[in-house]
Amino acid sequence: MEFHPTFEKFARDHAVLPREDFVQRYRNPLLVIDLVGVDVLPPDFKAYAATSQGDHLTAFVDGGKDRTKVLVVEVVKSDRNRFNTMITLGRASSNDIVVPHQAISKFHAYFQEDDRTGQITFTDAKSKFGSTVNGRPLPPSEPYPLASGAAIVLGRSVHATFYSPKDFFAYMQLMERIRKRGDTQRR
Repeated sequence: MEFHPTFEKFARDHAVLPREDFVQRYRNPLLVIDLVGVDVLPPDFKAYAATSQGDHLTAFVDGGKDRTKVLVVEVVKSDRNRFNTMITLGRASSNDIVVPHQAISKFHAYFQEDDRTGQITFTDAKSKFGSTVNGRPLPPSEPYPLASGAAIVLGRSVHATFYSPKDFFAYMQLMERIRKRGDTQRR
């Protein structure tokens, strides 16, 4: 498991890889979560991000006082919850994906993969403030099929984007080009 304290460092280290190498290393979908409203991560957050499955991506972008904080996680099963077929998301440390935000329920939602088709679905787990995908409110307990680039809103205020590894690699390269352009403009 890798914990990267900044997305910028991760992008610098990985954007230079050939796309095929990146996709081979990170085979699971990724979720980019905007943590607006989170001032600091819990002290033991790195432990929440860990999985027993080996080398998985977790990156936290600390945007500083006036910028956005972003959490990037692989959508992957950990050993922290009892649901064998669900990748859970919520505020509680027992979830596979922990989102430390007050608008998120302790067990807010979950991802599942159809064994036959490989299709990933997202289901709101009867959360207090609900979830939307691509602007569509999700009825509780009804799976919604996800495509790469799907815009997810959790609890009315936490925005996330679901990416395939290939599309995340393109996103990461774009962000790295923007960062480099900003660095050269400041000189």
